[in-house]
Amino acid sequence: MQQPLLLLLAFVFFSQPSHANQGDKKSDPPKRQSSFVDFEFLDAPAYRIYFENNGNIQDPSGSWSIEYPLNSGKHPLFASGFAVSGFVQDSLRTAWMASASRIEEWQPGNIGLDGNPADPNNPLFKIYKYQLGDVLVTNPDIASWPVDLGAEYHDYNENGVYDPQNGDLPKIYGSGMVWYVINDGVGPQSRLNGSKPMGLEAQVSAFYFDGGASELDHTVFIVYKLINKGIHPINDMVFSLWSDPDLGDSEDDLVGVDSTRSLAYCYNKTTNDASYGSLPPAFGYDFFLGPKEFTGNPQDSIEILGKKQFGYKALGMETFVKYNRGDPTVPDPRTIDEARNYQMGYKFNGSQYDPLTDGTGGTSLDNPKIVYPGLPEQSTGWRDYFQGDKRMMINTKPFNMATGDTQVVVVGYVVGSFLNNLGSLAQLRLNSDGAQSAYNNLLKLVPQQPALGTLQIDMKNQFDQPIQKALVNVTPLGSAVDLNQGLAVNEADGSTSVILYEGDYKVTVIGNPSVWGQLPDTLSKVVSITKSETSELSFVLMEQTGYWEKEWRKDLYTGVIDNWLTKVPGDTTYSLSTKYEWTPNNGAIRIQSSTLKGQWTLQTQVDLSTLENAGVSFALSIKLNASDTFRVQVRNPSMTGWILLDEFRTILNTSFTRHNYYLPSLVSFAEPIEIRFRFIKRSNVSSYISIDDFLIAEDVGVGVESEPVVLPSAFQLLSAYPNPFNPSTTLRWVQSHVGEVNLRVFNLLGQQVMSLPVTRPAGEQTVELDFSRLASGVYLVNAEAQGEQTKPIRVVLIK
Repeated sequence: MQQPLLLLLAFVFFSQPSHANQGDKKSDPPKRQSSFVDFEFLDAPAYRIYFENNGNIQDPSGSWSIEYPLNSGKHPLFASGFAVSGFVQDSLRTAWMASASRIEEWQPGNIGLDGNPADPNNPLFKIYKYQLGDVLVTNPDIASWPVDLGAEYHDYNENGVYDPQNGDLPKIYGSGMVWYVINDGVGPQSRLNGSKPMGLEAQVSAFYFDGGASELDHTVFIVYKLINKGIHPINDMVFSLWSDPDLGDSEDDLVGVDSTRSLAYCYNKTTNDASYGSLPPAFGYDFFLGPKEFTGNPQDSIEILGKKQFGYKALGMETFVKYNRGDPTVPDPRTIDEARNYQMGYKFNGSQYDPLTDGTGGTSLDNPKIVYPGLPEQSTGWRDYFQGDKRMMINTKPFNMATGDTQVVVVGYVVGSFLNNLGSLAQLRLNSDGAQSAYNNLLKLVPQQPALGTLQIDMKNQFDQPIQKALVNVTPLGSAVDLNQGLAVNEADGSTSVILYEGDYKVTVIGNPSVWGQLPDTLSKVVSITKSETSELSFVLMEQTGYWEKEWRKDLYTGVIDNWLTKVPGDTTYSLSTKYEWTPNNGAIRIQSSTLKGQWTLQTQVDLSTLENAGVSFALSIKLNASDTFRVQVRNPSMTGWILLDEFRTILNTSFTRHNYYLPSLVSFAEPIEIRFRFIKRSNVSSYISIDDFLIAEDVGVGVESEPVVLPSAFQLLSAYPNPFNPSTTLRWVQSHVGEVNLRVFNLLGQQVMSLPVTRPAGEQTVELDFSRLASGVYLVNAEAQGEQTKPIRVVLIK
């Protein structure tokens, strides 16, 4: 007869080197067949537990599995997992996840209909996470919930398909959960000697309850749903929970088992632990529901997550063993036979544990396959005595799985902490009882449909037309709004709808967030969502001509920078490194040259024909040495030359400083306008330019913290070179009219010390100023013409 569904729940409670030299735990880790690795954690009220997408329970650093108390930095568990063995056509097979023992025979992914494991490097086989209260726009895992891989969901709209846009949600029994799928198709490099896959798939979920009784605060439930997708039955199959429980300091641990509760545990030998001090907790895991066995008796029944099944009985624990790192008498297993021996209650070599010599308090009447079942709190029975770095395994009675059978195993991880080491162990047993009661009662309840409502959002511009593109961010009221994340809307009618829990939300809409030629506009509103009702919000967003380079982007394949032209004629090209090209850097764009000389240009063209005037604004971080130049220039394509907005020489400003300019009247808005940045490197020492937050708008103060605007009209003093100098420097300026210009020099007291009147035509001009009659010092130079004065520039005379 085909074996029907078997569900096993796992809980956790707190209260190929040689056998002779097993090395450090974190050295020489097992070789994973997949390069795609994913980790996720659950924060139960009392502790944090990490999961890896291959069945290992351990954090990304490979240093711990559980942190207890939460945010304490202390850990009672180093690594944990599960192990399966059985016979396929009389051939022993294993599927262990025991990372501290260098055995990892599970990998990410499901097994397909063809019987072959999926590619373990597929990012689809990540760990999915969902918590009560998550909504579609705040948790992307809701939209991608892996229903096709076996993850369960609530079909609230009763249409027979998972439809999260219309209210369907992942199925959850607690307050928060994770879900992932694995298979035992790992290659031989990570397997035990002689091991081959059985064709098992495991769908793993874990969950916790928040705000319940203390025992639930200290418990995480783990569900292993096993499916035999091989072409042969698996006989005499054993399911085991395995762990390496380093309770603070790993060298003073003792282990044991409560066979009446199916509870394996670890506790500290003394009342003082190097990590936890005088109050070390106790840690354990329990079969709340072991494998089920068909009896055919209608009086027999079991309850699996609220579903009663008749004619079955649950199999409890059958054996419990321990082995030690570095102990040649009970070492880490290296072959399938050694692993199977541990799962059957023997030592690795098939010999029995001896109650008279292994530990203390044992007698010849004790079952050697259930090691250390005594009561340490009362100093009675067969107990562990020799402290050390232990591994422990609690194993089920053998059972069979026919081809296609699904068996689900549920286990749990719990903590106990009270007074001292033995008080914590006693508390662990109480917490285990409370969690068992929760499983028997609380988990029978089918979660009720949450209070869901609909939010309809309509977005138009000031001309009552649909917004071209918008970014919508919906966040529970009082939470921080991350405007870089949200629901992108590109619908023709400029509207969208979102399913939300009942409650108050802040809705932020950004119109045209990344449209070149359109400035973004941001509006926020608050809305209340009511169950089974539709709430509506309307946004009128301003569409304004403008160009905002909030974050520079470069195509990885072509090297082209979005919206910008580089490597114009006359530019220098080096193939040595991209640092000799304009390169996006943390949202800005940067070019740096050490000893190489050359010219590099960054240029764009804009259409401002709908505007009467506009300005240019950008933030600049810059380092220029003597003879290096950085210029900001504009023109119309019909012009033969460029109009200089600004020029920088010999400057160091490591922080970004904003520079704002009105476009000069010599530029026509009736035709396109070109803007370019040009870096000319003449020195043989390091220089760099970084530009950030580039903006062209009718008001250059839009969206930025603006400094006073520089007015580069047709009359402007541009530069003095060299500077510092001795005894003369050349002034450069631009004027729009023919006439006299008076160049004036002032000392720092504001006294005019020199003037030079010159008559020049319109355009860019130069003249040499001789300071030989003046003393060394700092001077200010400006130009005056027809009652108009330029902004002064600072010059330094050094004799």
